[in-house]
Amino acid sequence: MNQESIVQVSIKDIVVDEAVRTRPISKVWINKFKELIGLGELKEPLLVCILKGIYYLVDGNHRLEAWKIATEGNGDIKIPARVVKCENYEQMVVEAFRANKKHGLPYQEKEREALFWKFTQEFKWPKKKAQAELGISDEHTAEWYEPEIVTIPVDKEATYPEEPTPEERASIVEETIIDERASEAETPTQHERAMLLEKTNEPERASDGESPSCGERAKMPKEPTQSEPISEDTAAIVFHVRRLIHLIPAGWQCPQNPEIKELIGALGDKLMEAYMEVCND
Repeated sequence: MNQESIVQVSIKDIVVDEAVRTRPISKVWINKFKELIGLGELKEPLLVCILKGIYYLVDGNHRLEAWKIATEGNGDIKIPARVVKCENYEQMVVEAFRANKKHGLPYQEKEREALFWKFTQEFKWPKKKAQAELGISDEHTAEWYEPEIVTIPVDKEATYPEEPTPEERASIVEETIIDERASEAETPTQHERAMLLEKTNEPERASDGESPSCGERAKMPKEPTQSEPISEDTAAIVFHVRRLIHLIPAGWQCPQNPEIKELIGALGDKLMEAYMEVCND
């Protein structure tokens, strides 16, 4: 047990540690105690803790402030104080709480919550020990625990694709259809070109030297020469012409077939004009 004794302590020797104080100071109570000092009726001693030869105030913040105001300018004044030997800061806080509880003025909700976190987090008390000291239950402290909030880190430098507009979606669908159509007709192999050439020569042998018709001339493939390299535009035209030759069966009439017209449209206006000139010969 702590040994207590009442002594006269100089006001200037009493150290006030704000961390030990367990509740705020009220000017109303300071003025009331100052009036009692003036009447000579304040008899209640302060409670101080002596630690390493220093007097720390544990209880009596209002009375000490009132004594300072009432005796200002009167030199070194000594006042009565109960002295308790404390071993550390934690013991001073506990003594301050117990002394304030005896005054009859109940602790506010926020004051008890602050002491609970001080006991459990700063002093590392078990929750049950802190609850027993403060006189509270699990149901009471459960209200002071906030649910854990999980935050997901966001990469501020990352760029995320935006939802395409209706026009962009239509363009994507159109490009997909064109790509699918283009993949359906591959460039004929050398063997396929030879077979097509053989079929094309059959009408010429049957006509005894007559000029081939429009459809026959359109189906006749031309072997590529080994001269200068062709341009990209020329290569594209050759690719569509080969598709056209590959899809036209013998005996079709060129101008009346819609699929042939669609293929010819991909070659451009100039190729269409050239094609029609051949058909009109």
